[in-house]
This record gives sequence, structure tokens and C-alpha cells, in this order.
Amino acid sequence: MESISNNLSYNNYSRDNIATYIHHRPTWYWISISFVSIITTLGNSLVIFLITSKKTLRSRVSPNLFILSLGVADFLVGSFNIPALLLCRFAIRCGNVSLSIIYSFIPLFLTSATVNVCLLTFDVYLGVFHPFFYPNLMYPSRVRLLIAFAWLLSVILNIPTFITVWNEFDDKSAGFADQILTLIFSVLASGFLVFAYARILRVVRIHRQQIKKHETQLATNSLSFHSAISPSIASGQNEQVRRKYKDGTITATGFVTLIFLVCNGFWQYYLIHRIWPEAFPISYPLIYLIRLLVYCTSSMNFVVYALLRKDLREELESYVKKIYNKFAGKRITATTEQ
Repeated sequence: MESISNNLSYNNYSRDNIATYIHHRPTWYWISISFVSIITTLGNSLVIFLITSKKTLRSRVSPNLFILSLGVADFLVGSFNIPALLLCRFAIRCGNVSLSIIYSFIPLFLTSATVNVCLLTFDVYLGVFHPFFYPNLMYPSRVRLLIAFAWLLSVILNIPTFITVWNEFDDKSAGFADQILTLIFSVLASGFLVFAYARILRVVRIHRQQIKKHETQLATNSLSFHSAISPSIASGQNEQVRRKYKDGTITATGFVTLIFLVCNGFWQYYLIHRIWPEAFPISYPLIYLIRLLVYCTSSMNFVVYALLRKDLREELESYVKKIYNKFAGKRITATTEQ
């Protein structure tokens, strides 16, 4: 989550300094972030298209609607945040109103991406730990309500940012509150993801041990399969883990969590540097690299789900085959006519 105050030049809150800071970013940064923008926009556009256009994906409300919401947030990061900065740097001179609008939405979309990652992990967590109650907990209207709450929470978390922006960057207390709130939220998000996924992995490990135990019992014929099965609650939990592990949900969520934690760890250090610059020094090249990593998170989410989620991967393969067959058919027709 990017804070507006972190785009300012060392406690000097003015739009002129923001514009100057944008222009002083190195060429390699702009080239890299442009590439990230293209990958993020195209990749998440494809995820949004697949889920909204395929009935089989839409019918599975959870987790696909959560993935859709995350895809929308990442798409906005790639299609608005980065292009807006590129326009201010290379195309037009951004005025006061333009900068206020841009720096109102940049942290909002980054925050919404973080909140949606947490929401998606929470959904997997509930499915694994409460398999019998999960269908009643995550019915379609409640899923939509949770998604709406996630976006509303993103707006609430950025209220200090909005105050700073529309107060012409002169309210240093709002800027400081923005930094503190951003850091607290970032740490809490990382802590929740570590806690939730660690518990999910524990269930996966127990589940594998039980499978191994059952296989051993069957091989030795010491006990029948049915007598070796755990109580109904554990059995239901195992079935939920088996399904989510098989369709790639747990694996994909793990990779998204890992990517987020790595990038967010660097980001947290940068936030601490912004609050206590003398105690936590940092070089400008590293600052640019950290900002790049923050945006890379939005592009990597698409790659992870496209490759590891079975239903999305199958729909993507089917879509690519249709396009290829259509193109190949046209080439054959053109060759025949010649």
C-alpha cells in the first residue's frame, strides 16, 4: 500500500516537490515499471474476462469472485497508477488538480489489492477449518458483501491520504498519520497472512500424515479402511483440504502470500525509513527498486493464479486453443483459395 506522504521529498509537503521527484526517477525505473504495467494490465484483464464470461467459473462464487475482485484491484494498479505517473513524467505537465486526483487513487488501488489478498486467504482459511459450515458462511450474497466491505475498508484506510492531498499537502500531521496508518496496516496484513497460511499448512501436513497412515494400514491389512478413518469433522476437513489442494487453491494462495510478504517486507522498511530517516537510512536506488517490487506484486498475482488454479488454467488453455484454431483455420482457407 503506497502512502501519499511517501512520495514527498523528505517532509517538504508541496506539489512542486512531488512533480520534481517524479522527473528525477531514473530511466531504468520507468522502463521497468512500464513493462510491469503492460503485464499487470493484460494479465488481469484476461483473468477478469475469463471469470465474467465463463459460466463455469462464475458459478463457483468462492473463491472465484474473490479472485475477480483481486484481479480488478490489480488491473486498476496497472492501468491507472503507472500510466498516470508516466503521463506526468513524459507527456503532460500535471497541475494541482491532476496531482490531487492521481495521488488520491494511487494508494487506494494499492490498498484494495492488499485487502483483497487478505480476503482471499481468509476464504481459503475458512474453507479448510470450517468445512461443514463453509457453504452456509460463503453463500453468494455474503461473498459480494465481503467484497464490498473490502473496497469500503480501502477507502477508509486512505482518509488521511485524502486529507493530505486536498489540503494542498500542508497538513503535516495528516501526512504523518498517513505514514503511521500505512505501516500499521502493512504489518497487520503480513501478520494475518503468515498466521492464516501457517495454520493451513499445518492442516495439509496432518492430512498427508493421515493419508500415509491409511495407506500403511491398507497395505498391512491390519485394519480396514473404514475403521481407520478419523471422526466425521476431521474427515470433512480432510475432504475440503483435498479438494482445495487438488484444484490449486492452497498452492496458489501460498505463492501469492510469499510474493506479498517479500515485497511487503521491503516496503515496511521503507515506511519505517520515512518516519525515522536518520535511524533507518536507505539509498535512492533501493527506494526505486522497492517501489518497483510493490507494483510487481500486482503482476505476479495473475501469473500465479493462471498457472496454479486448475479451473482458470483449463479455461485459459481452452481459450488459447480456440484462438489458435481460428487463426489456423483462416490460414488454411487462404492457402486453399490461392
